[in-house]
Amino acid sequence: MDTYLEVIDTRSGDACHTGIGAMFESIKATREAFENAHQFGKENAPFLLDLYIEGDLVDTIHIEAKDVELLSGITPESPEYYVEYDKKYWASAKSRYSEESR
Repeated sequence: MDTYLEVIDTRSGDACHTGIGAMFESIKATREAFENAHQFGKENAPFLLDLYIEGDLVDTIHIEAKDVELLSGITPESPEYYVEYDKKYWASAKSRYSEESR
């Protein structure tokens, strides 16, 4: 399974996928990147940085939009953009699941 970091936007009141994330060469490197991001962590900040190890969500920290940009080099879009992105993400996932079930 995959080991990676993923950014989730909660500004709309829902947890929405953003398509922003990072994969590293090893579990150790991924954990180190996540631990380094803790310096940006702020309780109740509107973005989540999720740590997945071998496909399982194992930890999350809250970060600000400026920290998303600092960590990823990507300026976050509007909450509405991510609501639409999330709908498309889940529609695609549902479609893939349906095809795999045939």
